[in-house]
Amino acid sequence: MLKPRKRPEVVKRIAEVYLENPFLGKALALGYKVLTDRRYPQFESLVLAGRYGEAGVYALAMAKSPAVIKFGNWGAPKGGFRELGRVAEALVLQGDIGALEWAVRLKTEADEAEALLLMEFAEVGSSELLARLVRAVGEHIPVDRKLQASVPVSPLVGEKQKEEARV
Repeated sequence: MLKPRKRPEVVKRIAEVYLENPFLGKALALGYKVLTDRRYPQFESLVLAGRYGEAGVYALAMAKSPAVIKFGNWGAPKGGFRELGRVAEALVLQGDIGALEWAVRLKTEADEAEALLLMEFAEVGSSELLARLVRAVGEHIPVDRKLQASVPVSPLVGEKQKEEARV
């Protein structure tokens, strides 16, 4: 279950960046997902100030630092992200079959950061931009998985519970 942050202005800006530069957009989406309440305000202020490069570097530095506690960025659960059903519904109403196909694939292929971004953008953004964002996220996944850029390192909040659940 994804826990939304409910920051519509930040989500809109991250989506705009993701459409222009998927690497920077993914870094921002990762920061939006993994940063704890202690580190998040600085990230948000950078995004709202339009300093996307600095916000992306900050997010990646925090996600990859072993000295910083953060939330995990896990892959999709066995049944996929049910929350992305709302994204698919919005795309059905628009009639964009290609984006709808990507949305269905992303239910099982997206990680939590990507799913959270899409889920929250579906609530606040236009359906045309949502379709473009779904395509951009889907097309960027192979590169992201190859580089493993969105995998935060320990220590993670709740890491022990996840390890016990895997056994």
